[in-house]
Parts: sequence; structure tokens; C-alpha cells
Amino acid sequence: MHLFCDIDMLGRHRLIWFFPNHCIWVWNNKYAHEGFYRLYKMYQLEAFFFGQWNVRLFQYELEKATFYAN
Repeated sequence: MHLFCDIDMLGRHRLIWFFPNHCIWVWNNKYAHEGFYRLYKMYQLEAFFFGQWNVRLFQYELEKATFYAN
């Protein structure tokens, strides 16, 4: 499940205030406790993997399918 927190992008410190409330909460509490930092890193990792998957899906939608017969 994607949590809609794109914490992996550049300039996130300027754009975090436009994210959903749970993203802002994780951002504000990331250094409060080790558990919160782990949650922040999990959100960041999830954003990275979702971004990679989204780019691959977008490439497959736009690239022409080619099949090679041997």
C-alpha cells in the first residue's frame, strides 16, 4: 500500500507542508525517538520503491513492444 509520502524527492523540506498529515507527523518526529526514525526511513524507502516502480510502469506504457522471433 502506498502511503503518498514522497519523502525521497529533492527539496522535501520545502514541500513537506503540502503532504498529508501523517507525512508531516513523521517528518516532525523523525529525530524524537529511534522508532520514529525507523518509521521515517521506512516511508522514505517505500517512496523510493514506489517511484522506481512508477517510472518502470510509465516506460512500459510508452515504449513500443517489440518481439523477436528466433
